[in-house]
Amino acid sequence: MQSLRHLKTIFFKFISAEKRNVAYNFFTLMTVYYVISLVILFKLPFLPGLIPLLFLPTLFFGTRSTMKEAILAEIFFLIVFYSYVFGMKGSGLAFRDWTFVLVGTIFALASMHIINRFSYQLRNKQKELSNSMTELAASYRNLEANQTKLVALTTITRKLLRVQEREKVIPLLINLLQRYIFYEHIAYFSLKDGEVKLANKLGYLNFKEDTLVDLIAYYHQNYSDSEVETISAQEICVELMNQSEIDSGKFIFLPVKAGGELEGYLLSYHLNSWIQPEDEDVMRILGDQLDLILSKLDLLTDTRQLAITDSGTKLYNQRYFYDKLATIFEHSKKYKKPMTVAIFDIDNFKELNDKYGHLFGDLVLEEIANMMLDNVRGIDVLARYGGDEFVLILPETGRKKGLDIAKRIVEKVDAYQFFTNSGEEVTTSLSGGVAAYPEDEIDDPVQLVELADSSLYISKQAGKNTVVCDQLKCRQRDKLN
Repeated sequence: MQSLRHLKTIFFKFISAEKRNVAYNFFTLMTVYYVISLVILFKLPFLPGLIPLLFLPTLFFGTRSTMKEAILAEIFFLIVFYSYVFGMKGSGLAFRDWTFVLVGTIFALASMHIINRFSYQLRNKQKELSNSMTELAASYRNLEANQTKLVALTTITRKLLRVQEREKVIPLLINLLQRYIFYEHIAYFSLKDGEVKLANKLGYLNFKEDTLVDLIAYYHQNYSDSEVETISAQEICVELMNQSEIDSGKFIFLPVKAGGELEGYLLSYHLNSWIQPEDEDVMRILGDQLDLILSKLDLLTDTRQLAITDSGTKLYNQRYFYDKLATIFEHSKKYKKPMTVAIFDIDNFKELNDKYGHLFGDLVLEEIANMMLDNVRGIDVLARYGGDEFVLILPETGRKKGLDIAKRIVEKVDAYQFFTNSGEEVTTSLSGGVAAYPEDEIDDPVQLVELADSSLYISKQAGKNTVVCDQLKCRQRDKLN
């Protein structure tokens, strides 16, 4: 028994550590099996076919282990088997018995080799299948994530298409990206005249603004502005040096364009591995969609501007004037705020056209429009009323102040010198009429325009270069010196 334990210890030195538990179980099983087999062999009539059966445990062990370990096990149990055989029968073992032992041994070893070979191939196939299943599961997860992002992209694009105001597109896009694609940090940086400026952001609470601006400036100088790029935070940190705020995760840079012109960059960042290389394709599609959306809004803005703008003077046209007049009048009535309307007409404009030509007349209209714009506020509405007439709405302005503004405009035009193509100096003047609410008791905004127009007519009759304010019951005339 001591020798058996010694052989057992030697045997297990050749067995890999991770397989020792399995080997212990098989060692015990085979020991019991061989003892029973030997009892059957020597106590019962000898059966030649029993010999191969003595090697079945070793064959089974060979399917669970390597060839080297199976052969070691086989040799070990053959030593044990032959030791018992010689111990019990000694030289009394017949030649026929030796023949069957030898044949059984060769058969067992050959069978073990064949089975071990096929089991080795089977284990390799199982390993390959396991690896393939792992890769397939990972691919499925990536595909599912990409599908989620593509569906989210469709939703984002659909929501952006509903926006009618250009300045609302980027803030909405940032919120939608965090809501549907789950980026932790998103920011938009405008780019104007080569200067990078942080315009909108969501997240980035632990990031310094200067660091983010430097990051975009570095990217703009060193990478293509026509491609979406995914860059690891570690890589960009090494290049930027000493930026401890961004030492892990990934950044994805999206150039934002409108009509093909670069306007800025959208910077998304996520700490873990949520940002994948496939995100570049998603963001590239988003960039193309964003370009079309911004271009559409620019075109829409230009179309709207053309619809409300006079082509000659670039002032608002009469249609827009009446729309704003109604809105401002309702606001004045509701909140009891004053408002003033002034109408101006260029004196002797027909004679200027006839004498110097229509091109010079257009120049006079344009320069007078610019002078008037220089003398009104941002909340005021200045429009070309028609022909050589201009109209001005002054919200929250009473009669006296409105009259002063109108007089100042008339004085500016009176002092201005126009020059023809030949260099001839020409001067002209304006006549104006003013009406105010609530000083002039009216109930309709159109009546305010009619009253200002009546005042303009009086100023023309009074000698031109004049501003008149009609108070319905009494008219005040103020002729400029």
